[in-house]
Amino acid sequence: MSFCAFADANGIYDVTPVENLFIQEFMAHAPGEFVRVYLYGLMLCYHPSEEMSHERVAQALGLEPAEVLNAFRYWERQGALQRISDQPPAFRYVNLKAAMMAGATEDQSLYRYRSFNNRLQSLFGAERLLHPQEYQRALEWVEELKLPEEVVLRLVKSKIDQGSVQFTFASLEKTALKWAEEGIATAAQADMALERDGKAYQAAQQVLRQFNSRRAPTKDELALARKWLEEWSLSPESIIAACRELPNASNPSFGYLDKVLAGHRGAKNAKDMDRRISDKNKLRDLVKDALRALGAQQASPTDAQTAAYQRYLDAGFEHEGILSVAGQLAARGQHKPDDLDLALAKCEKLQLFTKEDIDRHQSARRARRNRTTPILEAAGLDRAPTDGDAAMIDEWLTTYDNALVEFAAQCARGTQTPLRYVDKLLKNWAKANITDAEAARREYGAKRDGSAPGGRAAAPVPAALNYQQRDYQGGELDYLFADLTAPAKEDVP
Repeated sequence: MSFCAFADANGIYDVTPVENLFIQEFMAHAPGEFVRVYLYGLMLCYHPSEEMSHERVAQALGLEPAEVLNAFRYWERQGALQRISDQPPAFRYVNLKAAMMAGATEDQSLYRYRSFNNRLQSLFGAERLLHPQEYQRALEWVEELKLPEEVVLRLVKSKIDQGSVQFTFASLEKTALKWAEEGIATAAQADMALERDGKAYQAAQQVLRQFNSRRAPTKDELALARKWLEEWSLSPESIIAACRELPNASNPSFGYLDKVLAGHRGAKNAKDMDRRISDKNKLRDLVKDALRALGAQQASPTDAQTAAYQRYLDAGFEHEGILSVAGQLAARGQHKPDDLDLALAKCEKLQLFTKEDIDRHQSARRARRNRTTPILEAAGLDRAPTDGDAAMIDEWLTTYDNALVEFAAQCARGTQTPLRYVDKLLKNWAKANITDAEAARREYGAKRDGSAPGGRAAAPVPAALNYQQRDYQGGELDYLFADLTAPAKEDVP
């Protein structure tokens, strides 16, 4: 036993001195039950008992033993106590004035931030008691990330303001890192960042309500909301307006909405968004018309096809003109959207944008090819005419008599390059002033017989030329012509 001690019976009549420093700096921010535990423990320092334990303190104060331990550990984190044993729990009271004058030591790092810790705990009040690891996490943001104390306190309070004190400090880590990277150094800057993130949270919540969901948004959903507001400059009202397109989807989601909004970046308000969506829906209807005219199996247009169609409209195409080309392709058995793109590219090169211009051009080509095919057949060429063939034969028919051209083609039958041979014959006959088929027959027969053209009867036409020729009715050769819708090796003239 101690050499000197107070009589046990006198303890209740004694006084327990409490430092004013404790009252002014510590007590004001502490939960009331913790103050009771501190003061009772302080009294025990002046009147110790070997039988005293945290269970007996709990019994004396009408608290649970766990609450008493929480209180002692709280004061330990505040730097007012030092733990000297865990089994059994034992604590030593610190002289607050002496500790403050001496300065905090390395093993009292939490005490160096006593004021910060007090303010941090006061944000939670009596609803939640912070644990040492939570204080330590907050101090890491101050010491390692170099975030000012006020900034960290703003960050924690913003989470509490969302409606609950039950959250993990780890859930704030990403935001703390983001703020450190952005150089948030003042409370005002923190408030601006919180306002920015708060708008994203509200926008995400409003979207969830459109989905008939009352849950809180996830991190990924908040990230999308921030992108819509900050990167794409969309207003919250325009985002909600875009949600009206989502019922068309089987499972509306933030990801689906993101794809919808990607095509309407910069919408200023709900009215602007409604107009944009309406225009897009009208455009999709036009593309559907074209796909139906093409006979495509595809049910609905892709975003790429819609964008391509818009480019054609911007280039000057009329919708009826596009439908005309699509119908011609379908008649030829070409039903792929790529075939339509190729045909429209040819039309654009020829500056054919309206149905009237396209149909007129096709009629002219058909007539041209109908003139070309008999000449090729006479020359022994069993193939569809190319654009080069058509241009050459069209020039002959314009320059020479039709019967003369047809006879020249008959003469070229069986040669290696019939059309070149025809061209040579016609030019030679032109030099000899031979302008009709009969004169050409006489001249050609004379040369083949080896005699001069004058004074003798013309040699008979070779038997190879005496084949039966067909008579063509109007439109009978339509199946042979190559029009805008046909993939051709040469550009359309």
